[in-house]
Amino acid sequence: MESISDIALQCFDSSNSGIVISSCVEDFPIIYCNDAFCSLTGYERPEIMGKNCRFLQGEETSQTVIGSIKSAIAQSKTHRIVIKNYRKDGAAFWNDLYLTPIRNGKGSVTHYLGIQNDIKDLDRNNRNVPFHFPYDDLTQLPTPAMAVELIKMGAMNKPEEQASISLGTISVNGLANLRGFMGNSAADTAILEIRDRLQMQLCNEAILARAGEGEFIVIVPSKEDGEDDFDKTLEGLCESTLRPVRIDGQMFQLTFNGGFISRLPYSLIDESTRFCSFALAQSQDEGRNRVVEFTYSDLRRAQADQLLAGHIPTALQGEEFYVAYQPQLNLETQDVVGFEALARWDHPEHGTVSPGRFIPLCENSGYINALTLNLLEQICNDLPDIWERYGDIKVSMNLSPFSLLDREFIQAFIDTATAICDVKGKVSLEVVENLSIDGYESAAKNLAALREAGFDIILDDFGTGYSSLSYIRRLGASVVKIDREFVMNLNQSNHDDLAIIRSVVSLGKQFGFDVIAEGVEYANQAAILLEEGVTIGQGYLFSKPLKIDHFL
Repeated sequence: MESISDIALQCFDSSNSGIVISSCVEDFPIIYCNDAFCSLTGYERPEIMGKNCRFLQGEETSQTVIGSIKSAIAQSKTHRIVIKNYRKDGAAFWNDLYLTPIRNGKGSVTHYLGIQNDIKDLDRNNRNVPFHFPYDDLTQLPTPAMAVELIKMGAMNKPEEQASISLGTISVNGLANLRGFMGNSAADTAILEIRDRLQMQLCNEAILARAGEGEFIVIVPSKEDGEDDFDKTLEGLCESTLRPVRIDGQMFQLTFNGGFISRLPYSLIDESTRFCSFALAQSQDEGRNRVVEFTYSDLRRAQADQLLAGHIPTALQGEEFYVAYQPQLNLETQDVVGFEALARWDHPEHGTVSPGRFIPLCENSGYINALTLNLLEQICNDLPDIWERYGDIKVSMNLSPFSLLDREFIQAFIDTATAICDVKGKVSLEVVENLSIDGYESAAKNLAALREAGFDIILDDFGTGYSSLSYIRRLGASVVKIDREFVMNLNQSNHDDLAIIRSVVSLGKQFGFDVIAEGVEYANQAAILLEEGVTIGQGYLFSKPLKIDHFL
């Protein structure tokens, strides 16, 4: 009767998968290989026997993957990995390797069994294959999914002895423009240059992966001593991308954004890239060349905001959004000379939602135009009562930069207003000063259309942005509001704020625009403003924003 060992060898011999058995003596020599392994590699059996399997490795075989195999062997663990190997003729192939220890009757590991398949020969729908494309073709870096698997499988030098990892995402900006301007080859050259810069700064235990066009992921084990300077590590990596890239004799400047999480428990490793993507998005919201750390409180707040944003359509259909009016007074006579109409949200479950929270939500979720039209209708309906009580005074409302740059919305805004009431010279629109950063030409054209329709333009938060006289004149602002930042600490000894206020008043007199001070909370502030030539003030000294019924 045949022994079990003989039957097993017959099974190995007839298998379509390449199979090798290595002995656990020095250098793990191969003592058995089947015909499928010879066909897979192109080597004859005499060329294989007695060698270590490393003879299949080549220049582009990942050292990280090799390290994961060594780690599994050192720990006598079963291991599955995809490795780039080379056939006898030099052709590369992706090898789906399954490695498992063979133990004797005493439980000691005596041999290792390796089962190997060329990935392209496997069924693409086979869910048991862990990765079909584990490495990026251009950079030969692992994909994010592969990087996470490498961590799980021991590529980080005995991860079970580490409490946590740190992970960061780096997004390099400007590659799309470079690709369009100089072609694919130039962009690929830049990506490889960035890869090399990042790799040069990383420790041996780190894993660098490529996630997209200009996006890289860095994973390192957290330090055992409890200290963690991963923020400095990632900042250094990001800053390395700022050095200009030379392509065909030309220098190209790129920028970056970064997001990271420190000391992430291994139990949450599957969530790591999602957390970093969240931090990266926050970084991109803040501008170029920023690095943001992920925090769970940020995530909880973002999840809450997402739920809140989902309720906005319902709120717009009901009466949850309403207008609160804050009066503007002549500082000398104390007469009401105008109102600013402000958006408020009374949520049925959460109560009052801060404008600082819901305005960005509306902007980011695409509901800001609908909200603005909703408020405009309420204001137009309130205007007759306001004029009856206070005479022919002006009411102003805020216009989001998102809305101001939308030509179709501007026309809808004009049509809505003129259909309800006569706004000519009676309704002002407040725009923020930082409109000078983006969309200057579009903003100027749309503001011109609004002025032609009868709206006055107020430049809000003056002094906090990038205004110039030519900018103010081009946008056609007839009123400038001094930001509360320059009013809140106002006193006779605060020379900096006084100098700014005096400059604005002087410019107003020379170029014919009125000046309003906002954020007036104390009588001494109002007195100083009046003394400096500011005649109109707005703030809690006079009234907080309230529904129109309180003023009629």
